[in-house]
Amino acid sequence: MNWVNRPLKRFFAAIRFFTRIPLPGGGAMPDEEFGKSLAYAPLTGLVIGLWTAGCDFVLRLGLPAFPAGVLTLLAYVAITGGLHLDGLGDTFDGILSGRSRDRMLEIMKDSRVGSFGLLAVIFVLALDASSIVSLPDADRFGVLCLWPVIGRIGSVSGAALYPYARPEGGLGKSFVVFCGKRELVLGLATAFAAGFLILGWAGLAWTGASTLVVLLLLNRMAKPLGGVTGDVLGAACEGAQALALPLWLLLTKWF
Repeated sequence: MNWVNRPLKRFFAAIRFFTRIPLPGGGAMPDEEFGKSLAYAPLTGLVIGLWTAGCDFVLRLGLPAFPAGVLTLLAYVAITGGLHLDGLGDTFDGILSGRSRDRMLEIMKDSRVGSFGLLAVIFVLALDASSIVSLPDADRFGVLCLWPVIGRIGSVSGAALYPYARPEGGLGKSFVVFCGKRELVLGLATAFAAGFLILGWAGLAWTGASTLVVLLLLNRMAKPLGGVTGDVLGAACEGAQALALPLWLLLTKWF
């Protein structure tokens, strides 16, 4: 039964790392198994999406669109613990500093948040909230279910396609070293299957277009650093999500 137990253990490891869901267990795990668990990040995103969409549905029963949208975003941040927002701020503090590669990486390790990082987080949260408020009622539940799945395409793609940027290692090194092309295929297959099952052909098209945006965003962030770090993987997730919702609004307007 190893072919069943191993994927389950990796999926549960992804749930424990990427969410605040209190699953039992969670003892020491080999670096390779932990790194390969990133393949299940999009599936974990579906769990996050179901929570977010469910909260949005309940909130809109009694609140106007704007406060309900902001509280829906808060529900998303609560279940993720703001994990990727921290990476977003650190990454943009580094890559927008205009310094050398080594200095950028030093800035990203600093626990303090600079002006570029703060602005990036504010912009992403504002774009997320305004986009959630603008979603039409007919498809908002499905879009919010799929939204975190698309974000986590950024994390698994970055780990599989780029080298690790820090020679001394760091929190994200296991993901980058052990998440390869097989894990990327599994993660993308999960995301595209979810897109089709939840939103049909429109969801499939949205997932595909968002994946292209993810790849462009990753290239922009990884190029000055010579690779990715755990912070960059988090920034790719939040950046992909922030751009995915306006992209959905554009696609539904045009088509």
